[in-house]
Amino acid sequence: MERSLPQLPHPQRWALLVAVALGSAGALAAGGVLGWRGVGVWVLALGLGLALSHGGFGFAAGYRGVLAGTSSRQVRAQVIAVAVVILLGQPLVSAGGLGGLPVRGFEAEIGLELVLGAFVFGIGMQLANGCASGTLYSIGDGSGRMVIVLAAMVAGASIAALSFPAWEGLPALPALSLPRSLGLLPAVLLQGAILAGLWWGLNQLDRWRGTKAEPLFTPMPSSAWWRGPWPQGWSALVLALLAILVMLVAGRPWNVTQAFALWGGWGVEASGLDDPYFWPYWDHPLRVELLPRAFWADITSVMALGVMAGAFLAATSGGRWHLRWPTSFGGLASAVLGGLLTGFGGILALGCNIGAFLAGVASGSAHGWVWLLAALPGCAVGLWLRPWFGLEPARATARHSS
Repeated sequence: MERSLPQLPHPQRWALLVAVALGSAGALAAGGVLGWRGVGVWVLALGLGLALSHGGFGFAAGYRGVLAGTSSRQVRAQVIAVAVVILLGQPLVSAGGLGGLPVRGFEAEIGLELVLGAFVFGIGMQLANGCASGTLYSIGDGSGRMVIVLAAMVAGASIAALSFPAWEGLPALPALSLPRSLGLLPAVLLQGAILAGLWWGLNQLDRWRGTKAEPLFTPMPSSAWWRGPWPQGWSALVLALLAILVMLVAGRPWNVTQAFALWGGWGVEASGLDDPYFWPYWDHPLRVELLPRAFWADITSVMALGVMAGAFLAATSGGRWHLRWPTSFGGLASAVLGGLLTGFGGILALGCNIGAFLAGVASGSAHGWVWLLAALPGCAVGLWLRPWFGLEPARATARHSS
């Protein structure tokens, strides 16, 4: 028999009502500034937070599971998500949109800046116990530790923006679009073959290590779509489809880390510590109009808050929300250092697992694949450093690790 709302524990019922109120208020605020597009990206962000939370989906935990030899399940789920965004996203970007809705992709140069940033980000996300999207949804789940991580991410992103003149001129190759270079169909087939090879390799690795290849799609009751939890495969599939819808509604792929630099800039200006309008980072043609914007006029900020609100809604609807804080100095120190590194690295690398990797491959840009190849060695370094902070080398899911 499915559990109804009144059967939730009393505090959870109040928390769920607050979550519903926040979700509704956010839709009104975003719609009031951005119109239908604002409502659309807010609702999609709520869905992304819900899917991340119910599935315990985490890039950092997935990489950790493979590198530490515990399980490839989360990375195999990531393969599903990447395959869907390639299959649907690259034709969308190549066509320039769909049904009158324009869509542009994310393309970036492939250079030392990208590689160093992704490597630093990889270290940071293992110390932080989550990447940018993992941090946002874990906050919604009630992780006080991830509030500290987020604050450090904002600080790290601000430091990167302030130091922009020191790293903007690092050597780089021009951006490379695989569909334009190879043709759309050959590009999709090539990347599909890479993903198929990766899937096969992960299964072989599990067999060699003697670890069980856990199923990604398992039956679940209809109530689980709202209450959770979700099998990893369903979570990955829903995330990928929502990411494609974000491209249609927002006109460009889902991004996360740019919001952290923007929040930092607003904070620096409000505190009077400096005037970020004079920072060369904000003079870039793609960023020059960001600082003067209000919060609800910035789609990236709206989506970041929406992911947190969606995860809060998921946790309260499942009756599992509770606030928790780090209980050791090592946990606090790793949260601060990990957040600083992910914030700094995310700005150098022009994004995280979402804004650089997933959005990059959805756009057909080779920089997304290069980002992943550079981030994985960083993850290995971060995994080696984790015991120094009293963190276990590997855990099952991002939710449990936060």
